[in-house]
Amino acid sequence: MSKLGSKDIADRALESVRKWLETFVIGLGLCPFASKPYKNYKVRFAYFDGSKNDWLARFQEEIRLLESGNIDEIETTLWVFPTDFGMIFRQCGTKLY
Repeated sequence: MSKLGSKDIADRALESVRKWLETFVIGLGLCPFASKPYKNYKVRFAYFDGSKNDWLARFQEEIRLLESGNIDEIETTLWVFPTDFGMIFRQCGTKLY
């Protein structure tokens, strides 16, 4: 069995999230705002595999991108984390509530 590289892992994670969004969130009508931007290719899927110290800088970059960007290109971002999202915040001492 071959070892997966980080790009392979990212590609698989992004594809899994796209399928989840299509079949679960949009397919079951759980979010009435998800379908239109997804069908119009305006959802940016951002994969984060940095360290616990990098996430805040990347988050700020993403906010700047959305603020400065054209809504005709990107309407929203869906972040994909390869590890437990809560773990990143717990390691940084940030509360999720």
